[in-house]
Amino acid sequence: MVRSLAKGTYAIVDTETTGMSASLGQIIEIGILRVENGEVVRTFHSLVNPGRLLSHTIQGITGITDEELMHAPVFEDIASDVLELLEGAVLVAHNARFDYSFIKSEFERLERPYRAKTLCTVKLSRSMFPEQQYHNLDAVMEAHGLSCGARHRAFEDAEVLWQFFNAVEKKHGEEFLTSAINRALKRHTLPAAISPELIKSIPNTPGVYIFYNAEGDVLYVGKSVKMRSRVLSHFANDISAGKELRMCQETADIEYRETSGELSALFLESQLVKELSPVYNRMLREVKELAVIMKKIDERGYATLSIEYTGEIDQEELKSVLAVCRSKVQAKAFLRKLAKDHELCSKLMGLEKAAHACFARQLGNCNGACIGEEDAKAYNKRFDKAFARYRIKSWPFGGPVAVKDEAEEGEGTAYVIDNWCLTEVISYSGEHKSSQKVSAMFDLDSYKILSRFLLNPKNSRSLVQLQRS
Repeated sequence: MVRSLAKGTYAIVDTETTGMSASLGQIIEIGILRVENGEVVRTFHSLVNPGRLLSHTIQGITGITDEELMHAPVFEDIASDVLELLEGAVLVAHNARFDYSFIKSEFERLERPYRAKTLCTVKLSRSMFPEQQYHNLDAVMEAHGLSCGARHRAFEDAEVLWQFFNAVEKKHGEEFLTSAINRALKRHTLPAAISPELIKSIPNTPGVYIFYNAEGDVLYVGKSVKMRSRVLSHFANDISAGKELRMCQETADIEYRETSGELSALFLESQLVKELSPVYNRMLREVKELAVIMKKIDERGYATLSIEYTGEIDQEELKSVLAVCRSKVQAKAFLRKLAKDHELCSKLMGLEKAAHACFARQLGNCNGACIGEEDAKAYNKRFDKAFARYRIKSWPFGGPVAVKDEAEEGEGTAYVIDNWCLTEVISYSGEHKSSQKVSAMFDLDSYKILSRFLLNPKNSRSLVQLQRS
């Protein structure tokens, strides 16, 4: 036990990556030790397939090979597990800015914002032991007599940091280490209008919380499987500037609504953001018309597309949907990038109206599909590959499924879902049951919620397959 870490929740993290830039690179390995009440309560370790080959330099440093990564999960597959270990915790890492930036970027690519307060053990070591010349991990290990099973491997390096905290507290005492951690974290206090009693009244259970300002305006809607921990993390974040700081300064009251489980919290959050239009929520705000990109085949056999602006998508049309964007501007920008990255014809992509060859062909950046000079099969194959990761996933079940979201045995909510569309909501408690039918239209936000939830293996036990009526 490390008593200096007993007053908070910490996630000791290390990542191995494809390079030094979070915006251009990906994580290839992640290791996490979650510390609560001064004890390691959970650990996580996984290789991560970055979808690219590693440089010889990275392979040499880490010992990780392309062959190993080929069979590893992509970050999206482990994102929920990673977030569960990180949620409500201070992220601890050696050169924390590096690991934090990569983790944050991975979540941003999935449109799942992640923010955390960080504790950098390089800075912590410098503040406690200024007489040491170097504070890289090898130097820290040598100075404190620490060992590592395999350097430059994520979980083993994260374990070294846990050893570091143990060694420092044992040699220099709890007060010495606690004081250094508090100085490094510059712990934020609660907003002036928020009392500790209000925070204590928020249960650490699944649900949705709402921040209000002094005038009663809704600032933010959030959800968590542990509401109190998540609320506290807002006020403990590294928020020296920006919208997060302003939101915390403006918060004058907090409301919470308990739910029967994680899925109910996700649905309720999405619903309330649309209804209340909070100032600081952007990702889930209601969009009355989506830009739905549909696949077409022209009279010459070339794949092309159309953009339909609609608030609803019928289940029967899902197979033809290539991608869904939230606006015309976003859709055009998305298509331009895809055309450039995959050498697709901007004319066939609907980005320009040309009588003959597209402008990109004139510049030598189009292979000539617009004027029939590229084989249609070759072009269509590249077209399908370009859109593959953006298409609506195939429904993975033979029919509808019911998902149980239970607060406790025999009490909760069940959601009936078919082809990514929510069709019925059933509330039950013992013998009592009530049912509400839902319009079975495709909703983009519900799809994102359901695809992450249903395809996560840990949720498979809550699924019951049904027969179509």
